[in-house]
Amino acid sequence: MGEAIKELVEDWNKEINGLTLQEWANELYNAVKEKITKEKLTFKVVNPGTVMKLLFLWKYMRTPYLHIMASRRDEQRKQRRNAKLFYLDLYAGNGVVEVKIEDDSIRIPGSSVLALLAPILLHQERKQTPPYGYYWDLIVLNDIDDSYRKLLRERYQYILKQTTLMPIYRIYHALPSKVKINGSQLPSTIAKKMRHGTSLNSIFFRR
Repeated sequence: MGEAIKELVEDWNKEINGLTLQEWANELYNAVKEKITKEKLTFKVVNPGTVMKLLFLWKYMRTPYLHIMASRRDEQRKQRRNAKLFYLDLYAGNGVVEVKIEDDSIRIPGSSVLALLAPILLHQERKQTPPYGYYWDLIVLNDIDDSYRKLLRERYQYILKQTTLMPIYRIYHALPSKVKINGSQLPSTIAKKMRHGTSLNSIFFRR
């Protein structure tokens, strides 16, 4: 258990495009241009265990998940199958979580932002150059709170501009009637559920 905690601390201090996770959270907090009340700028929780949960997710998302799934996608494509890697989060929040710890609090990126930062760190650590192998082909994000959706969209746009992601993704603010990526249609069961739910925040397509 001690070794696992040590690895989580190391992950907490790793820099993604020059910023640690906490620095990214603070950067996204301060970069807001959307007119939103201060209370809505973060998703506030009082359970300190949330930090551990997000750090475990951060670690798992990179290795083994993206490592394994990206490899399988490559294998499928070598067999001329149109394999895609999706990230779907229908409760994506606003991208920044504020965790109260005793009389203080810390900010950490939410799961929806971790999903965008994880491939960047993998490419950094493995010194990959284009074409990159770990990016999601499609990211679909939503939240029931309209202000959260707007804020998350703005924060994603900020991350895209600050990193290598801008040429790779396109932003859409609603789900088209027929979503296709390189000729492959989004599974109808997912599309149907999302169209009958609340409006979508953003959809990112791999170019």
